Amino acid sequence: MTGDERTYNTQGDDHFLDTEHDGLYDIEIQYSGTKRQYRTESYDIVPVNETHVYHYNEKQQKYFRVK
Repeated sequence: MTGDERTYNTQGDDHFLDTEHDGLYDIEIQYSGTKRQYRTESYDIVPVNETHVYHYNEKQQKYFRVK
């Protein structure tokens, strides 16, 4: 970010799960690193450790986050 000496970075590791919805395998993405978060009139750099799971919906032809 321009004008801010603090840096932040998030990376993700994705893989298919054994379960499936509407004929396609579910996807899990594990995020780690840091992110910028607004707190009381300033931004802080905070750790990230999240897991997101996505299921496919055939009617809408796209993946949706369920976790």
